[in-house]
Amino acid sequence: MKGPRGFTLLEVTVSVTIICILAAILFPVFARAREKARQTRCLTNLQQIGLALSMYARDHAGHFPPTNDDLTPLLGRYLPDAEVLRCPSRHDESRRRASEPGTAQQWKTPTVDYFYRAGFCDDDDPNTLLVCDSEVQRHNDGGNTLWTDGHGKWLSSPAYTAPPGSGVDLWEPIIKERKEYVPQPSPTPAMPGAPKGGGPP
Repeated sequence: MKGPRGFTLLEVTVSVTIICILAAILFPVFARAREKARQTRCLTNLQQIGLALSMYARDHAGHFPPTNDDLTPLLGRYLPDAEVLRCPSRHDESRRRASEPGTAQQWKTPTVDYFYRAGFCDDDDPNTLLVCDSEVQRHNDGGNTLWTDGHGKWLSSPAYTAPPGSGVDLWEPIIKERKEYVPQPSPTPAMPGAPKGGGPP
């Protein structure tokens, strides 16, 4: 009685070849799917930043934080999780550091993976770019963006890098005329018996 027949060298070679071909086809698909998931998480981060900016503006006469690339004024009161400032597709250790921590007792100096453009208000043109990925080709040859009206979207690399005057109003927003916001000190209560109006009685 003969025993079970083993695999021939040709059969093994064909099987290995098929597996390698399938792997070569599927691995890039899986990689793109993982990156797409990270891109979606990044856009969610920007939308959370947009909500925090909106709350900040309501408390500051419609003005967003005044310093370029500094989102730390949002930390704590408006943005409880500093991890939102980090893009899930950024893995290296060269992230830009924010200029200062939010609250010394609660926060280490955070790293920020997004560019923030200061000088705008919540009633500026909704097509004004406010926050964007700090790298142009971070997500599938493009990057995520956040606009002054709070909506976020992905832009391809050519649109992302279009220079001023090219017909893409990405870097030339419409800014309404407005007075500069200056925080006002709390009024000092008048002393008892003091004359009203500041003049002589």
